[in-house]
Amino acid sequence: MLNNKKKKSNRTTLNPVLTIGIIAVGVLTVLMAVYYIVKEIVIVEPAPQEIEAQKYREQFPDGESKDYQKEGLLKLGQYKGRTFDANPTEEEVDNEMEAKMKVKKDYIVKNGDGVIVDYEGKVDGVPFEGGSSEDYWLVVGSGEFLDEFEKGLVGKEVGSTFSVDVPFPKDYFEKSLQGKTSVFTITSKSCVPKITDRSIAEKTKNKYQTVSEYRKFLAAGLKKDKMETIDDDIWEELRKDTEFEKIPKEIRGAAKADFIMQYQNYGELNDATTEEILADFGMTDEDVDALAKEAAQAYMMSRTIASIENIRLDDIAYKNALVEVMSEEEEDEKEIQSLKESSIESLEEQYKEFNTHYPKDDMLLLAVKKFVVENAKVK
Repeated sequence: MLNNKKKKSNRTTLNPVLTIGIIAVGVLTVLMAVYYIVKEIVIVEPAPQEIEAQKYREQFPDGESKDYQKEGLLKLGQYKGRTFDANPTEEEVDNEMEAKMKVKKDYIVKNGDGVIVDYEGKVDGVPFEGGSSEDYWLVVGSGEFLDEFEKGLVGKEVGSTFSVDVPFPKDYFEKSLQGKTSVFTITSKSCVPKITDRSIAEKTKNKYQTVSEYRKFLAAGLKKDKMETIDDDIWEELRKDTEFEKIPKEIRGAAKADFIMQYQNYGELNDATTEEILADFGMTDEDVDALAKEAAQAYMMSRTIASIENIRLDDIAYKNALVEVMSEEEEDEKEIQSLKESSIESLEEQYKEFNTHYPKDDMLLLAVKKFVVENAKVK
């Protein structure tokens, strides 16, 4: 409404009958123990997710190269010679600058600063429609709100809560508020000081003297970040440019079963059900379906490009790829060395525990992504 909008014993001889009896009881005890152990083993069935996953693994073997384009199931987008602009947009630089300049306390708001506020207005102690908001972005002095409201922000410390009396003009567009005074309770949550050469110099302790210099610095950092994720970014662009006529049920089913298995394994580590883990991540069945669809598309694309371009992973390349991927989150050098000394079979077993059951496909996918990037034109 403010605007328009975690000791050894002696040996004795036993009666032969008694001895036989004891032996018989012992044997019976052992047999009973074995029976219950075997019974226990027999009655423990695989989890539904494992049964489902196994069904699809038989239909979708790991590491097979296949040209789905030749089969008419997809039409690849341009995967060789793609153009990728790693330079950030002006808006991305603006957002980064605001994030770097933002302060949340120990700063006094000045005219021209950008503030994020929560506010609630009351007339005669009663809140009125349109008089409250949360996380509202306002440039002080812009005239977006009534003058007394914006002036009331000046001189206030970021992080503080205060009240401001704001009179409504007699010709205010909302007749019920015309000529009345509202008391606004305002919380100044954060602030981006007005960006000037002086504020940049103060913020960077004179490392950068002008807004232009600082923008170039931020742009270089953003470009570096984009280059670190270029494989995924270019691949995602290619996926969107690829036309999928049909995704075979076995591929989509394999992907979804593996996603569920991963959440199940994570749940077991955290003493939670798969459903609870999905809820904690805010995941619905529809979300899992969407992820499975993208994973299925990625498998089809990578297998197709690998088939067309004759991209293959020998045992050495395959093992190196597994070690590299599994070492990414490992900081212990001894553990990393242990991975390097492990057999391919051992690495695959470890990989499948918390990743997909398609390590060969996954490593092939990484190799194909690298091929696409190496053949791209990057600005």
